[in-house]
Amino acid sequence: MPMDSGCLAPSSKARQWLSVVMSGVAVFTMGGLCFGFDSIYPILYSGGAFLDYCPAEQAEQCAARPIETRQTKCCDDQLSAFVKLTSVSLFGADGVAVVYGELIDRAGPRWCMSIALVLAWLGLGLVSFNASLGGAQRDWMWNVAFPLIGNAGPGIFMSVLSFGEVYPHLGPTITPLAASMFDGSAFVFLLWKVLFQTLHVPLSLIASFWLVLAVCLGCLTWSLLLSRSQTERMRAEHAQQAEHEVRTMEAIVDDTARRPAAGG
Repeated sequence: MPMDSGCLAPSSKARQWLSVVMSGVAVFTMGGLCFGFDSIYPILYSGGAFLDYCPAEQAEQCAARPIETRQTKCCDDQLSAFVKLTSVSLFGADGVAVVYGELIDRAGPRWCMSIALVLAWLGLGLVSFNASLGGAQRDWMWNVAFPLIGNAGPGIFMSVLSFGEVYPHLGPTITPLAASMFDGSAFVFLLWKVLFQTLHVPLSLIASFWLVLAVCLGCLTWSLLLSRSQTERMRAEHAQQAEHEVRTMEAIVDDTARRPAAGG
């Protein structure tokens, strides 16, 4: 399909504004979830995550508590395991940004988004699956799932920023929108907590729903991204247009400067 044909061609207004919307929605859904990690602690406590870190007798007493009172730590070692997991997830989210930046430069935003989406989907899938195991949950799955979610966020954020490069006139809208949604995505786990505590929705169901949502929104956002060759072509077109506008302005200025002399 030619680049300038169709209602969702790269140059179409519909695609441009859909890109703006999806840049915000995708980042909110999968961008900075790990920054609100402490909101999900009560849910994981309730499910017995890292309970084996406590002494056996104390762990048995905590496991026997009513579900309403199991949403707090059982022992300091259990809390320490959560803190370590949070630290690893946050460190990965900050450190992997360099890798994603290099990937975008070398392979383009689609490859960057592809890798980030796979990590996010795997992380959410592991959360859902492990939560569905009930008392047979495996702590190693938590140790894998949440760092995967944390490492996915910066890739999604940086990929959607490429919309601002392809559509420079929308850059002042896309960049702050993506940044605010990245910060706002810390409320996602808080939403999970509300669903769990207020509506008594199990974590496995919450994570499954969020996985389906992430897959749908991620695929749509990915389809709006341009390949590396398309991105470079759009950049070249914008550069030519800018150069043409500069030459036009210079011609107008020169013409204006000559008129008094011609009249005299």
